[in-house]
Amino acid sequence: MDTNTDRFTITLKIAGIEFKPKILRSEEEIYRRATEEINKAYELYRQKYSKVDRDTLLMAVTLQFAVNNIKNRHHLQDFISQIDEVNLVLEEFLKQE
Repeated sequence: MDTNTDRFTITLKIAGIEFKPKILRSEEEIYRRATEEINKAYELYRQKYSKVDRDTLLMAVTLQFAVNNIKNRHHLQDFISQIDEVNLVLEEFLKQE
């Protein structure tokens, strides 16, 4: 069970900026991996657009992650719909038996 006592402050560094959110202990690895992913994307943008300021680069990274999130949700919904269709076919098949 997640309670306030399961929370702690973690120090993350994104694009050279320290960020100290209070998170659930059970989600620490997720936050650390997310930070790594953000920093990798940021570094790629920084290398490609070396004259662009940090805020703009972080905005681009944010947009990239948001677009990917929406695409992933869409693909997941398609997958769930396909599973539902297979379940209906299986149910019909099993009724005939």
